[in-house]
Amino acid sequence: GMATPLIFAYGGYWLMGEEAHIVVLATHPQWRRRGLAEAVLLEMLAQMRSVDVNEVTLEVRSGNVAAQELYRKLGFEEVGRRKRYYRDNGEDALLLTLFHLQDGKVAG
Repeated sequence: GMATPLIFAYGGYWLMGEEAHIVVLATHPQWRRRGLAEAVLLEMLAQMRSVDVNEVTLEVRSGNVAAQELYRKLGFEEVGRRKRYYRDNGEDALLLTLFHLQDGKVAG
């Protein structure tokens, strides 16, 4: 029969005027470490910039070092922490913000 279509990576965000909040950025487990999340993130940031977003926020698990490295590479800064934010394992969330998206430092 027909092959099941696979979603390799996806992202989503909320727009709130000059601010945006990334609510999800995920990559299929078998397709990680290939730059897919970075490509999706850069596309989201390009879309945000085109509608005059200047500040982007997100939460990331304190144990998800790979994701944190990607965000920091693109200019996100840690601005806070939510204790025991993730109910499944009680992990903290780091709050990251990318300031001055309109300055154009991020590729995209």
